[in-house]
Amino acid sequence: MLAAAGLARAPRVAGLQLGEAALAAEIGIEPSAGERELLWIRSMVVVARSAAGIAAPVAGACAGGADLRTSTERLRRMGFGGRACAGEHQAAGVGEIFANA
Repeated sequence: MLAAAGLARAPRVAGLQLGEAALAAEIGIEPSAGERELLWIRSMVVVARSAAGIAAPVAGACAGGADLRTSTERLRRMGFGGRACAGEHQAAGVGEIFANA
C-alpha cells in the first residue's frame, strides 16, 4: 500500500486492483460487516490512481459479512470503477451499480 502511488505512475500501468482480503489478512485487519476497517486502504488506492491519471480502480470481491449492494454502492461513490465478483450470482448486481460509473 505504501508504494501504491509509485506503482500507479509506472509507465505501463493502466489501472489498479485492490486485493483487500489478502492485504487485510497480511496486516491483521478483520473487516466488520460495514467494512470501515478497509476505508483507509480503499482511499489510498483511489487517491493514487487519481494522482497518476489512470483508470478508476477495481475493488476486491465482497467480503463474507458485508452486504453486497451497500458495499458496492459505497465503492462506486468513493471512486472505484468496478468490483471483482466471487461468482456469477454477484455479477448482475455489481454490473448494475457500475453501469453508469
